[in-house]
Amino acid sequence: MDCASPLAHTDKASLKNALRVEVDLFRMKPLNRLPLRFSAWFPNRLSIVWTYLLFLSALLAVDAADSTESPSAPTEVTVLIFSDFYSPACAEVDGLLDELAKSRHITFQKLFKHAPADTSALPAHEAVLAAGAQGKFQEMHDLLFKQPRPAGSALLRMAKSLELDVKRFEEALDEREFRSVVLRDLAEARGLGLHVTPTLFLNGTKIQGLDELKALVRTPAPPAAPAWEATPVEPLALNFEGSPSSGPSNAPITIVEFTDFRCGFCRINSRVLSELTAAYPGRIYRVFKNYPLALEGAAMQPHLAALAALEQGKFWDMHQSLMAKPLEPGDDLMDRVKAMGLDPDTFKKSLGTPAQTAIVRRDIAEGEQLGIRATPTTFLNGKRLVGRQSLESLKKHVDELLGTHNPIVGQGKETATSLGDPQAPEHVEAFMDLGDPDGAAWVTLLKKVVEARPSVHVQFRHFPARDKPGRVQLHEAAMAAANQRHFWEMCDQLLSLKAPAEPGTFKSIAEKLGLDAVQFASALNDHRDKERIEADVAEGQRRGIQGPTLFLNGEQFKDVPSKEGVIRRLVDRSCCGGPSSSNVTPTGGESG
Repeated sequence: MDCASPLAHTDKASLKNALRVEVDLFRMKPLNRLPLRFSAWFPNRLSIVWTYLLFLSALLAVDAADSTESPSAPTEVTVLIFSDFYSPACAEVDGLLDELAKSRHITFQKLFKHAPADTSALPAHEAVLAAGAQGKFQEMHDLLFKQPRPAGSALLRMAKSLELDVKRFEEALDEREFRSVVLRDLAEARGLGLHVTPTLFLNGTKIQGLDELKALVRTPAPPAAPAWEATPVEPLALNFEGSPSSGPSNAPITIVEFTDFRCGFCRINSRVLSELTAAYPGRIYRVFKNYPLALEGAAMQPHLAALAALEQGKFWDMHQSLMAKPLEPGDDLMDRVKAMGLDPDTFKKSLGTPAQTAIVRRDIAEGEQLGIRATPTTFLNGKRLVGRQSLESLKKHVDELLGTHNPIVGQGKETATSLGDPQAPEHVEAFMDLGDPDGAAWVTLLKKVVEARPSVHVQFRHFPARDKPGRVQLHEAAMAAANQRHFWEMCDQLLSLKAPAEPGTFKSIAEKLGLDAVQFASALNDHRDKERIEADVAEGQRRGIQGPTLFLNGEQFKDVPSKEGVIRRLVDRSCCGGPSSSNVTPTGGESG
């Protein structure tokens, strides 16, 4: 399903699971792998109709937010088509949908349903399913509409022209292998009161007959949704403990996405969010919230798999795999696990633990409290965006927010990587390399300044030597500790190392500091804060620095021969208002 049902997370769990099966069966794909009996799910015709109506309600009109997207980012719409291969009007549907897609900048996911008006058309409908069983549904679909009332030998000629296994095709027709599917669709059409073909449902909106579809094509596009400025900021009291995330937690932009791995719109939205975070390195904190349609079965499995991968630091790898190729019935999850380099035994033991289920339940409860009725729903610094968003639209929103918040200076927001009051008048930016032999002395002295002078605020900036092996990893370890509010303690430990860090060094230090080992390893293995580090390095290079350097209110220190001189200058300035351009480069001075 391409958006979560408005009835999701009710007590009708069994119907929701059946709904998933129904949607899978509607898709235009070979049916030889799909079950044809429905008695296990639908005990009577009333249940069929009720479940079907649930499906239709799940495909309500396209989210208003999507109408603001640029023409370069088409919106995906699900269209359910009740059709008859013997109806000339039905033959025009695809052309009209193409015209509608072009004028509205949308793409269609077509779900075909059989609704022949006469029993003589049954063989043609069975033929398209027999071709679909060999991977040629769409090709046969197109051929059937090109010939009036195709039957008998004409169907066999079509099969040969498509290079199908003709014997297998003919046996399927002779044995009426797919007759039950056609009759099931026909019964559902009658149950819904449909007596005209074509009848379409566009994201749940009923379009009956060719004239209505033509009228829709001629109708101007709906007006744009409310402007970004009109979107209210909502207070989000969310629990991020155990939630997968990327980017620095103190970034100026926080994105919280409520997502279902089996939702088509979510897959598109996920790609857009990944592109967005890549476009703003170090400036976006992205948090994933689980919002599956149900807490069991196929809906739950991909969410538990991703959380199990998180415990080995590979959530985003699993996330990318599940979004690129949804987990289907019969898929071997362990094939993906091995391809990602995860330990299979550890994965199996951690899959579906009570702790993981509790995280998903908590996320769903938070979503319901927020009144989330569809996926994806994204919160960008508290502003709710429903449905898939275009990259251009999100960039516009992010740029507007960054216009009121300088992510480099970081003023007005205390972070785990700073010392002192962020509102202090004297703001020091310390571009440092945690592998620098003089780094420990500098950190000690800066701490002393902040303790002695409350008018000074120090912000750490990453500037590891790129030509020194292992330097970037030191900074990633420090940021992984920062996510647990132990940044400076980790810096002290890293700066005290007498030799390059070994594979187990970071783990040992994390244990020594009492950090959550799984959370620390996950942040480190996912390179979660690498974008933030690279952003600081890029900013340092833009300012023209070559190594560890201090800036006071944006101006570089220089012409001071020692660390004590820097401290004295800072103290003098914060106490008595020193010169307007007191500057020093830390490297090359005397060791204090």
